[in-house]
Amino acid sequence: MTVSLFLLGLYHQGTEILSKAARVAGSLLQATCNYLNGTSNEWYFLPFGFVPASIYPSTHQIEWTYNSYHNTLVQTLDSHTPALKLNWLSTVLHINNKEYVLDDWIRTLTITRDDDLSPALLINCWSISHRVWARNDATTLHIIDNDGESHAIPVRATGSDEWNALLPRPYVREDEEDEDEEEDEDEEEEVAEDEHQEHEEHEEIVEEPLFAHKDD
Repeated sequence: MTVSLFLLGLYHQGTEILSKAARVAGSLLQATCNYLNGTSNEWYFLPFGFVPASIYPSTHQIEWTYNSYHNTLVQTLDSHTPALKLNWLSTVLHINNKEYVLDDWIRTLTITRDDDLSPALLINCWSISHRVWARNDATTLHIIDNDGESHAIPVRATGSDEWNALLPRPYVREDEEDEDEEEDEDEEEEVAEDEHQEHEEHEEIVEEPLFAHKDD
């Protein structure tokens, strides 16, 4: 009797596991079909990779969200930072011995970010949009910046000074700029007042003669 109950419990557990696996596989297959048909546009970037939004109903661990229809890349959904654009004159992606011109895609791409944007993330978004998948270790971005200077950026070059210099600066609100200007003006006024006070104190000092005359 005990053995029968044990086997029955194992059967129910196995059936439940297979059922969950079938549901996950079905959802993944459906999401893949939707993507291939062009009906799925939003993707989530997670710490372990990126997946279609249709198979990841939670917002937990989402680091970036890319929408291929609107060509938007957003880091935090509740961010109030205005979207930025990459002001590059030319962008060519080299994958092994093939070249892909990214100019039109870069021109329409808008990015809302609070932290650094990696080259790999940018290429993965392009891959989602164009369905061209590349190995990161065999991919290089050739960029001509707004000043006409050429840059060869390996996709693994995350956080390099050359790459960070190509990214748009974080947005600064006008009121924050005004506050900084006011602080600078206050500091300049304080320095001027200190110098004026030192000058006045210097004028008030009376130098005593080296040799004092004695009255007879």
